[in-house]
Amino acid sequence: MSSLETLPEEITAKIAKNKGSAAGELRSYEPSARAQAIACGDLKVGPDTAENVVLYSHYASICSQRARMVLVEKQVPFKGVMLHYELGETISPTYMGINPRGLVPTIIADGEVVFDSATIMQYVNNRYAGPDLTPGDDQQKALIKQEIARADFFPIRDLVTRIGMERSATGATYSGWGAEGLKKMIGAMHEYKVKYPEFAVNYDQKIQDWMGQIERSQNPQVMENTYDYANEVMDDFDKRLQTQEFIVGNEFSLADITWVPVLIRLQYALDFKIWGDGLRPNLEQYFVSRIKTRPGFKPAIVDHYYNNVVPEGIAS
Repeated sequence: MSSLETLPEEITAKIAKNKGSAAGELRSYEPSARAQAIACGDLKVGPDTAENVVLYSHYASICSQRARMVLVEKQVPFKGVMLHYELGETISPTYMGINPRGLVPTIIADGEVVFDSATIMQYVNNRYAGPDLTPGDDQQKALIKQEIARADFFPIRDLVTRIGMERSATGATYSGWGAEGLKKMIGAMHEYKVKYPEFAVNYDQKIQDWMGQIERSQNPQVMENTYDYANEVMDDFDKRLQTQEFIVGNEFSLADITWVPVLIRLQYALDFKIWGDGLRPNLEQYFVSRIKTRPGFKPAIVDHYYNNVVPEGIAS
């Protein structure tokens, strides 16, 4: 998406480290060249009229929340298809045929399949009419892309896996899975690998990716470094929000859509306090006063919590 030369060293280091890993192999499955060109702005096709947009998502998935929020904020009508982790729907051979990563979200826009939440957000923004979610001059647009890239490599999955392994099978992170759910999903992928050899490589990569996450989540030093890094990012946001309204500048953008689901997951599902009782007051005020009032917040996030159990502080 963005030229690596324009990204901070922190992000390029994570990209380099990811190469050759199971996660890196999964990332090698990419949307079409046309979809990527639209997303990065190299191909101008809009503004189109959205007529046949289908979104495959999961109710509490961070990446799914991003996709839903960008569609609502851009006022793009779409048909939603909700997939369930606990039923194995995201790793079914039917869905793998649509998205070879076996991850949500995926959108089908007039027959064009687009996956990867970073790509989807920029694709929707560039293709469809509605408010521009990359406002400002070239420098500000570049900063928005940097935040999308930084969030893309933020270790939220390791944090989620740690909590999921510690808790029961349901309600681990408002996603409906925990230690038993992980075990069941990995077992199902081993079975699918044999039953559907055309996707054997994909399932192998996903199994290795999940096993790597589990291993990292059980490593005290890795998790200490992860928590330290998460606190650094939250401190950075709180400092910025002393002098500006949003993550990048004074206008709502894809940077906010990218990070808001992460903030929610940290604060309300992972026992990771990022604001409250005087901690990071600017970040808390940003969320309460400027994010929860957005038109995309309720339909993208609040309306889709597991068993409709919405954590206190999100909807109220």
